[in-house]
Amino acid sequence: MSEDETSKAVGRVLDADVDVVGDPAVVVDSLPEPEKAEAEEFAREFLLRVLRLRGVKIDREHFLRAELHKRGIGGATIARAVEENPAAAGDLAPDARPDRR
Repeated sequence: MSEDETSKAVGRVLDADVDVVGDPAVVVDSLPEPEKAEAEEFAREFLLRVLRLRGVKIDREHFLRAELHKRGIGGATIARAVEENPAAAGDLAPDARPDRR
């Protein structure tokens, strides 16, 4: 497909009276067959790459302790947040402390 044809196809999609976010299949279905095949191949390759991504493991206790400590939360509240959950720990507003500037 030439650059001019691609620009025209993109223009048709952008000018279409379609909610692209609501249903992208409608937009893809409105494309000419070569563009539709290209979009489907792109989506297939994208999904395969996403599936190959490795997950990230987060140490929950370390994360909660570090984040709550940075926010000035007291040790007892942090312990309860780690032991149960942050919502059960109650008010997570920083402890009253003098300004350390």
